[in-house]
Amino acid sequence: SHSEGVGTTASGAQSHAQNSSNVAAGSNSHAGGFQSTANTSNSFVHSYGSLVNGTNSAILGGSFITGNSNNTVYVPNFVIKKVSSVPTSSADSVGEPGSITWDSTYFYWKTATGWLRVAGSTF
Repeated sequence: SHSEGVGTTASGAQSHAQNSSNVAAGSNSHAGGFQSTANTSNSFVHSYGSLVNGTNSAILGGSFITGNSNNTVYVPNFVIKKVSSVPTSSADSVGEPGSITWDSTYFYWKTATGWLRVAGSTF
């Protein structure tokens, strides 16, 4: 474990805390930013005043976020850059489950069984 900065604590096995007043309490965890805590194994937080309680989870940016779900990434005001490939059918092999993209007509997302799409409208 390793800590650096002011008032940081790295108490979890192979953990790392940096910057100011952060705690990396879970094994293999990382805490950075200001007054944030990574409580569980394989967790990562780089935020202000945030807390990760979910194993294998992360908080990237933002402030005062509490992450309680396992295997989850928390990101405030998330922006995804569009990929250049758009599926041509629900069976298209491009991407993997969880992938998303869009064109000027549809929003696409890939599930374990194939691509789905939805058309948007103004409101």
